[in-house]
Amino acid sequence: MFIRALSADDNIDEENSDYMLSPSDVVTITVFGEEDLSAPSQRINASGQVRIGLIGTVQVVGMTLREAETSIEHRYIQERYLRNPQVTMQVIEYAAQYVVFLGEVSSPGRLKFEDETNRMSLVDGISSVGGFTGIANSDSVRITRRNEDGSEVSSIIDVDALLKGRIDKVPKEYRYLIPGDVVHVPERLF
Repeated sequence: MFIRALSADDNIDEENSDYMLSPSDVVTITVFGEEDLSAPSQRINASGQVRIGLIGTVQVVGMTLREAETSIEHRYIQERYLRNPQVTMQVIEYAAQYVVFLGEVSSPGRLKFEDETNRMSLVDGISSVGGFTGIANSDSVRITRRNEDGSEVSSIIDVDALLKGRIDKVPKEYRYLIPGDVVHVPERLF
């Protein structure tokens, strides 16, 4: 089966193209001119925080590197430790992130995201697991996603519409998969 990947003309949301920090990423934090405040390497904890000299813990999960740097700079200014801090954060080891495919795909199981990414197009994901089987119901694919509060939400997606270029038939938030998504492709009823 031919699967068409979304192109740049498919109105992709560019603001989501930066990597979002995740628990278990290992980062270095450098405060220019303040070597004793710099952190050579630390793992982001399960609560999504890093520990930084003088200001303590800072929430960074769900932020891009630039947003995390700005947040840390603001904390130094807000708590009156530094006047004009210049913070640089770098990921030196990415946490493994997966999406799970179940049901009528050629190779069900976990699909790992590439480093520096935390989203992939739904069509690319299905293609990466070998596409649909001959008995797949591609117009009723269920995606289950966990919200920040721990609750789950499921949505039925017409992947067949995506394959035919009718992306307006699929909600924007489900055109892409994010870590932790579970994609279930049901069997077609004859």
